[in-house]
Amino acid sequence: MLTDRRLQTRPVKKRVKILSIGAGIFSLCLVFAYGFIEPRTAAGHFTFHTFYLFPPTRPAFLQLYSRILRTTEGGYLPSAIDEFLTNRLTEDESREWRGIVAFYIAQNPGRWGEACGHLHESFKPALVQHLLSTIDADPPQTQISKLIFIEYLRLDGHLYKGGFAHGTVWRWDEQQRHAIYDPAKIQQAIAAFRTWHSLSSPWSAIRTSDPLAGTGMSIVGIP
Repeated sequence: MLTDRRLQTRPVKKRVKILSIGAGIFSLCLVFAYGFIEPRTAAGHFTFHTFYLFPPTRPAFLQLYSRILRTTEGGYLPSAIDEFLTNRLTEDESREWRGIVAFYIAQNPGRWGEACGHLHESFKPALVQHLLSTIDADPPQTQISKLIFIEYLRLDGHLYKGGFAHGTVWRWDEQQRHAIYDPAKIQQAIAAFRTWHSLSSPWSAIRTSDPLAGTGMSIVGIP
């Protein structure tokens, strides 16, 4: 009789265990969902760092996270995560390092936060070199974003919502309601930045000169 009772209670215990595991998974999914909706909260930080745990998927996750931020936060990056990612840029160039750089460029000007601007100057030349060495394969909008990001680095982050002056490398088409890019002007700007960066001077010296000096172009923004 005792054996029969034990046999009867086993399926019940198994169902309770399954239900408990299911409830735990459901609760965790709710935390993750809330964390993505509210990235500045404790749940948001927990969600980010949980998904960032796995090195092979970090670049792909950052691409997804950038799209989530545009949906939930207008693209703006929480300051704590901005600091975290910038600190990762002090490591040697790696797949993760390149993924972080791509993430910042995808954020577009005005949504980079402040941390990258305060990156120590010893790390900035390699970052600029990477941006200029990969820029030729990019679409025009990304090329422009990279040049603005370099200017943002040169000014130690004191460039809010920076952009090329209207009518230089781009213009706005009122009828079509989109930007029209000037490939020749963009290439001229890229060449100017490359000439500036190739100067045989330390970063502390070249950062004081305007890469676009003499080109008739300028990057404007809120200092």
